[in-house]
Amino acid sequence: MTDGANVLELVCDYLEQTYPTNANGRMRAETGAPLFVFARTTLGCVWRFREDLASTLVRDLARLAGREPPAQTMDPPVPPPERLEPMRRVLEAAAPEHRRLFHDANAHERFTLRDLREPGDSPAASAIADLYLI
Repeated sequence: MTDGANVLELVCDYLEQTYPTNANGRMRAETGAPLFVFARTTLGCVWRFREDLASTLVRDLARLAGREPPAQTMDPPVPPPERLEPMRRVLEAAAPEHRRLFHDANAHERFTLRDLREPGDSPAASAIADLYLI
């Protein structure tokens, strides 16, 4: 698992298994998927959008997510993404009816998959530094 492309592919597969997608690669709403999933590894970032998000919102979030650098470390505590607050603000402004605050003093929805793994989990779980669900 030293090949970066393989690690990112494993992470994509893990997200696909956790949040099934439609033909356009968007997470299916009927599965209870969050609006936006953002995962970081030390090799890069991976993100997914739910199928019912407006294309303008997807564009704005993708621009921010695409500029986010990889996690600098896998060792806790992993610093939050540099663009976390702008991503949260974009989503809150565009989709207030779906708003779920995350990574603040009152709602901790930032997960380090190492804390959530169980025996037999995908190897991708150990490759993800942190995972944000909005």
